[in-house]
Amino acid sequence: MAVRSQASPLLLAACLLLALTGRLRAEPCGAVYWGQNAYEGSLRETCATGYYKYVLLSSLNRFGHGRIPQLNLAGHCDSTNGGCTFLSSDIISCQQDYNVKVMLSLGGPYGNYRLASRKDARNVAYHVWNSYLSYSSTDRPLGNSALDGIDFDIERGSIDHWDDLARFLSAYSTPDRKVYLSAAPQCSMPDYYLQAAIDTGLFDYVWVQFYNNYCEYSPDDVGTFVQAWNQWTSTSVSKVFLGLPASPEAAESGYIPPDDLINNVIPFVKSSPNYGGVMLWNRYFDLINGYSPLVNSSDLLQLELSAEWNICQMEEQFILRVPPSVAERIERLLNENASSSLDGSLDISFSEDGRSGTFMIGNERFPASLLDLPCMVESYKTYDDNVLIKTADVGQMIMVRDEGDAAVEGVEYKHGLTPPMRDARRRRFRREPDLNPEVVQRVEKDLLNIMSGGTVENVETVVPEAGGQRKKNAPVAAPKPDEVHVKSAGGEPERSDSDDSLEPES
Repeated sequence: MAVRSQASPLLLAACLLLALTGRLRAEPCGAVYWGQNAYEGSLRETCATGYYKYVLLSSLNRFGHGRIPQLNLAGHCDSTNGGCTFLSSDIISCQQDYNVKVMLSLGGPYGNYRLASRKDARNVAYHVWNSYLSYSSTDRPLGNSALDGIDFDIERGSIDHWDDLARFLSAYSTPDRKVYLSAAPQCSMPDYYLQAAIDTGLFDYVWVQFYNNYCEYSPDDVGTFVQAWNQWTSTSVSKVFLGLPASPEAAESGYIPPDDLINNVIPFVKSSPNYGGVMLWNRYFDLINGYSPLVNSSDLLQLELSAEWNICQMEEQFILRVPPSVAERIERLLNENASSSLDGSLDISFSEDGRSGTFMIGNERFPASLLDLPCMVESYKTYDDNVLIKTADVGQMIMVRDEGDAAVEGVEYKHGLTPPMRDARRRRFRREPDLNPEVVQRVEKDLLNIMSGGTVENVETVVPEAGGQRKKNAPVAAPKPDEVHVKSAGGEPERSDSDDSLEPES
């Protein structure tokens, strides 16, 4: 019968360390457009692949200038009669089960959309917020779910007021709920439709379309691609993505074979501090071509582990052990669901001795101590849920305690991280034998004498006496090698019982 015990605060702290540093699994950094082909699989299946961190629903391509907004998801469903509400369970699963941000894409290469005025932009933002981002409206084309943000894929119509739309949408963000904004401009800069909006600095992600354009990557003209990429990464956008077609059929030009992408393109774009990943158009072409599995294969993994990329060097990590009440507050911060802005910051400071300090969360302070663990703890991460890569030897722990709790004596914590390692120093480690330094020195000297052909000096013999007492005889000098054996009364030298004679028997 299995016995189930409560997780200890120390084990929770170990998990907290991994959550803080993101070491349990390397996050996917890809984005993909979904919704324009009924044969691309469900939204839930797309998120479950593990290849994408962002899925863009393509698209809301009818809105503005008095038009009734309309969602077009091609063969998946018809939003005009509530036929897309079943997607709410897939959206929630993507967000909660697979940690994927699901965003609604506005525009696209086809459709009927434009913004006639600033007021028109405000009305569109109001409709998008109520129908897709919050639970305020009864008219919800995607059912009882709330998307994470809005993507601007503006490729036609007017160039005006997209910056106004970005400001109105961003204004719906609160400390508890952020509305993420992304844009998909062409690689030529400035972008004809979106540059004014991007220059507002409100966009979190920009997936630059390096296809169907002169600035796409070409082995014969790498310089043009490099110049365009450097221009986009010099903007104020926090994350810039390399936008590519997922197969040769997905675009007229700009497809990069996986080997070329892995060996030539990724090492260059990865060096940019605000590089975010790769965006693919679209999920259907990615599925039939198998592009994501190829670029996420072991070849790419080995490239990422190379010294050239410098991303898998050994890291400095520590265990953070906190009281259960503090652990709950930190977990809310990690999930971006903090119930109060007072918990919006974490900080640790130490005194001059480097061992005692203060842990702060929000406006509260807790005493803390830096302790050495009794043994090293190895930490690993994985890119593919198959290969584990060691990233650190963790040897110290910061123990946070409630005010009034006694501090641990000394600098070493006597327990390990798991129940079998309780009181590890006493129960698990071999004790050092009590040795007399003089005896050790004498034995070493005798061993050296023997190895050099000499003999042991100052040998002490023990003779048992009556009554069980032992008596040590005086040290007897060992005979030298050139001494003659003492003869017996018969004139022959004495022989030991083990003396072997080479003479034949008579």
